[in-house]
Amino acid sequence: MAESSLKSLSLKIIIPFLLVLLFLIPHFVPNVYYLRLIQIAFIFGIIALGLDLLIGHTGLISLGHAGLFAIGAYTSSLLALKLNLSFWLALPLATLATAFIGFLLGVPSFRLAGVYLAMTTIALNIIVHKAIILMPELTRAAEGLQNIPMPTIGEFKFNVNNYYYIILVFLIGVLFLLRNFYRSSWGKIITCIRESELAANFMGNSVYGYKLLVFVISAAVAGLAGSLYAHLMGYINEPSFTWENSILMLLMVIVGGRRELLGPIIGALLLTWLPQFVQRWDQYRHIVYGFMIIFFLLAAPAGIVGELHILGARLFLNRGRKLTEDLSLGEPNLLEQTLNFSHPPIENILRVKGVSKSFGGVKAINQVDLVIKPGTIHALIGPNGSGKTTLVNVITGLYKPDEGEVIFRGKPIVGLSPDKIARLGIGRTFQTPSVSLSLTAAENIQVAVHQRLKSNLLITLLGLPKYAQQKQKADEEIYYLLKEVGLEKMANLSIAQLPHGYLRLLEIARALGLHPQLLIVDEPAAGLSQDEIEHLGKVLRNIKKRGIALLLIEHNVDFIMALADHITVLDFGKKIAEGKPIEIQNNPTVLEAYLGRGRSISHA
Repeated sequence: MAESSLKSLSLKIIIPFLLVLLFLIPHFVPNVYYLRLIQIAFIFGIIALGLDLLIGHTGLISLGHAGLFAIGAYTSSLLALKLNLSFWLALPLATLATAFIGFLLGVPSFRLAGVYLAMTTIALNIIVHKAIILMPELTRAAEGLQNIPMPTIGEFKFNVNNYYYIILVFLIGVLFLLRNFYRSSWGKIITCIRESELAANFMGNSVYGYKLLVFVISAAVAGLAGSLYAHLMGYINEPSFTWENSILMLLMVIVGGRRELLGPIIGALLLTWLPQFVQRWDQYRHIVYGFMIIFFLLAAPAGIVGELHILGARLFLNRGRKLTEDLSLGEPNLLEQTLNFSHPPIENILRVKGVSKSFGGVKAINQVDLVIKPGTIHALIGPNGSGKTTLVNVITGLYKPDEGEVIFRGKPIVGLSPDKIARLGIGRTFQTPSVSLSLTAAENIQVAVHQRLKSNLLITLLGLPKYAQQKQKADEEIYYLLKEVGLEKMANLSIAQLPHGYLRLLEIARALGLHPQLLIVDEPAAGLSQDEIEHLGKVLRNIKKRGIALLLIEHNVDFIMALADHITVLDFGKKIAEGKPIEIQNNPTVLEAYLGRGRSISHA
């Protein structure tokens, strides 16, 4: 938290000073060459900001952003030269055209996992570069497009000196929009996607949709930068848009600092100006770039700005700042008047009929039936490998069953994606807590609350009053969700500061953010102390009192027997028993299959 506070304080001090300095630069740099160089650096800063959204914040790799940059530059130039459109029309049209190309590229790329985006962006860059060369009637090939006009307003025509302010306004505008995006629940979603796609999906967020959105925004920013570049230079040709430039843009993000608001701009300034001082060694430029990538990835992964923040935080903490935080759990509260989880009554919340799922030749679950009623705790037990997790993954949409039905509130859900099932009202936790370590406890819950209490993206980007109202409403609910599990004092703490047991409680609070009608809790007592187990029991009973059904998967038999209203037992993928705790406790089939002969279930 100290590091975060220091970063916030430094930005509040530095940014106003930088704004004044930036607006005065043309008065202190009379040399047109150097002023143009500064503008080029700012344009590359804009594209690096968009690339950082993709690479730093979402964890997606693009190795062909120079292709998108070229699309923006050539579209704007051709609209101005061929159709005589003004800069003020050509620029937004070029930005939209590049965003559309990004959409067309992203739709197939994100349907496949792995490095496909990196490969498709490389291919795009190569295609665009070759198209520039092979379409001379349109692009003038190596000769390039010339006499690209500067903007005009009435009779006033911009020149290099005052065009600087247009670029600066767009740079500040992109910074402002991205800052608002990162601070919002939209930003927390993409952080969660970077760290745990599975968790983001099961909290009701379409990972595919968010990745596509981020790539389209990044492409639009690249197109904007390309348009600004073309009208600044007045001349463009193919050498400005090679794959080498894509690597240079990537290097700007890495050197300046990923996930740092000012990092990409610092990287762009450094790598635009550095070649001016080492021109005599220009033939070694690629070698230098390679070593810079290796150095910053291995020795300074946070980049220049990030490493300075880390250093500042260490110095700040070493001056004796108190590090201890109150990590005691609060009493779990049933806050009926604040959080409304009510749903229309129904006899069975979930019905699983004859579900089977095989992996290769192994049947993980075989003809399993299950019925869960509202407001009950239904336990699912069995030895390791009995099919419990597979059944949960079928219910929540991660796996599609080979046969059988899953009916939730009277409607079949087989074939629906996990995010759609979550939005219908099925929440879940995981065997190993799946939380975003770079977010606070409260920010983790935003990932689930977002779908119900999110603001329109445009309202969020612009930071309009309606966004502030919606955020306040979301923050209030997040506080009460944390209070529900006793973690309200830890709302603004980094996840790294919380004990393991608290992460399990946080997962439950996050799942409650969906306002679920069925909550699947997977081995929540694993690794907890006795006090934490007792606290967990109170939390789960409170959830039951809300009328929410719980499907509890657990190996702690004493915990199960104390909580469950009904128990289903699996062994080798088949249901071998079902009934009330006392019935299961004395069932000879369960004793033999689950515990072995001659043992009592109460001593498991």
